[in-house]
Amino acid sequence: MAEDFRSTEVGERYAQALFDLANENKRLDAVRDDLRSLKAAWIESADLRRLATSPVIPAEDQQKGLEAIADKAQFDRTTKNFLGLMAANGRAADLTGAMAAFEALYARHTGVVSAEVVSAKPLAAKQISAVKAALKGALGQDPELTARVDPALLGGLKVKVGSKLYDASLKTKLDQMKFAFAGPDRKNPFLETSRAQTPAQDENRKSSHGHPRRRNLGHPQVADRQLRR
Repeated sequence: MAEDFRSTEVGERYAQALFDLANENKRLDAVRDDLRSLKAAWIESADLRRLATSPVIPAEDQQKGLEAIADKAQFDRTTKNFLGLMAANGRAADLTGAMAAFEALYARHTGVVSAEVVSAKPLAAKQISAVKAALKGALGQDPELTARVDPALLGGLKVKVGSKLYDASLKTKLDQMKFAFAGPDRKNPFLETSRAQTPAQDENRKSSHGHPRRRNLGHPQVADRQLRR
C-alpha cells in the first residue's frame, strides 16, 4: 500500500498549488499534518480508497464525501478546499500522487527527511531506535520516522525514504525465490508487462513525423488559480 504514494504529473501540479497557497497563508504545517492523517486513513480504509478511485462514483459525490471527511477530521480549510477541488475536477484518484508530491516539497523547503518503516509485527522501542540510528548514519541527519504494520510482509522490513524504497521483507524474498526456482525458461510476468506494447500504444508514441508525442498537461498555474477561488 505504501507503494501507492508516488508522485505523479497531475499530483505534482495540484501539490505545488496547495503548497504555495499554504505557505503564503502560513498554514504549511497544518496542511501537512492533515495530509499525513489522510494518508494513514487511506491505508486503513478500503471505503476511502473506493470513494476516491472508483470510476462509477460521480465526481460530485466524491467531492461531498471527501469534504465530509475533512469536516469530521477537522482539517484546515485550505486542505478541505484542496480535496474538494481535486474531486470536482475528476482528479480524486490522483490524491496519493498529490500527497507524495506535497511531502517532497515540504521536505525540500524545511530540510526535514521523512521515513516510513513497515513491518509484519509492531516494532519494539529498541528496534525503532536501531532503525533511526541506521538511517541517521546513512542520511547524515535524524529522520522523522513513522512506523506501520503490514502482516502481509510475513517478516523483515520495508523502509521508505522519500521516493526510495528499501525492501527486505520476507514476502519479497520468497517471491524472488519462486522465480529463481521456476528456471530460465519461465517468463517473468513483471518484465513481460513492462516490455509489452500493443500496436496502438507503439503508434501513439510517435507523431506523423516519427517524433514522440508530447502530452498536453495544461498550464501548471490552472490548479493554483482554481484553489484560490
